[in-house]
Amino acid sequence: MNNLNPNTIPLHGRHIIEASAGTGKTYNITELYIRLLLGKKLMPKNILVMTFTKDATQEIIGRVEKKLRGVLADITKEPLEITIEDRKRTITKGDENYKHLKRALLEIDE
Repeated sequence: MNNLNPNTIPLHGRHIIEASAGTGKTYNITELYIRLLLGKKLMPKNILVMTFTKDATQEIIGRVEKKLRGVLADITKEPLEITIEDRKRTITKGDENYKHLKRALLEIDE
């Protein structure tokens, strides 16, 4: 079994993240979620994340929302360089990736 790297895991197919408490599952899911939004141009309604409790579900939604808000806030200050699909891309306020993330943030609770 290999350690999960949210920056290199393929963005296709199904993946199961199974680990003990406190090992970073929610962090990794959050990072993968942002990669799916940007790399595959998916919206929240197109991404399925399953967990076992309502509390865990709310935790993941809250973390994804917080991460999205943080990324968007950083971009408004200066361009953000991010690796998507093994390619470095620069995201600036007003570009297509920025607008996509804003739309995703608006739909995160649906």
